[in-house]
Amino acid sequence: MDRLKNNVGDWKEKWWHHGDAAKPTFISDYQWRNVRPRIHRDPTPEEQAELERQAEVHTSQLRDDLNLD
Repeated sequence: MDRLKNNVGDWKEKWWHHGDAAKPTFISDYQWRNVRPRIHRDPTPEEQAELERQAEVHTSQLRDDLNLD
């Protein structure tokens, strides 16, 4: 399992630097479109605000579940 994690981590790093050019040769274009990471490198201000809002909601739900308030 550790080897798989290393392979996935290496691939993600390659994709981050090379974009779609990092596609392995044995994967078809169709497969690539369906499995490539859907990472927004630079979220828009609206997306960032939504991410922060969601994080706050999840944090307060976790605090409620753990009775930390």
